[in-house]
Amino acid sequence: MPRTAHVLKEKTPGELHLIAIASHEADYRISWLVNSSLKIQLRKVSDHLVSVDAGAEEKSGFPCFHYSDQDALLEYYLVGNHSVKGYLLPKFKNIDYFLHIVGETHADFLKNIVSRLKTAPGIITAFEVVLTEPRLIQLFQFM
Repeated sequence: MPRTAHVLKEKTPGELHLIAIASHEADYRISWLVNSSLKIQLRKVSDHLVSVDAGAEEKSGFPCFHYSDQDALLEYYLVGNHSVKGYLLPKFKNIDYFLHIVGETHADFLKNIVSRLKTAPGIITAFEVVLTEPRLIQLFQFM
């Protein structure tokens, strides 16, 4: 009888749902716009602390809002891209916020979110971001 091996997979980059948002509005206003557009209730939580430089011990704080959707088993995090000490993702200097969605979703669900965000007043643009580098993916690891 052949032997069967089962392997547990870690989260792959394809499971990291990240939407970039450009806006000139303050973080509390963007949180309100996202809440209104998506019918969720993001709340301010403590800053998201990460090391922006690869070997640095000093951490930078980025504004963070959180909402847990118990019915859909989704977690929403709205994180600022700008800090006093730099950018969360320097590659996206023109992006002001990232909406990180944790949980199983479909491509249509994400497209719907992007289109709803684009129509919100105060949001210049929104688009899905695909991160493939493990170091960048780790920046979005929340508790």
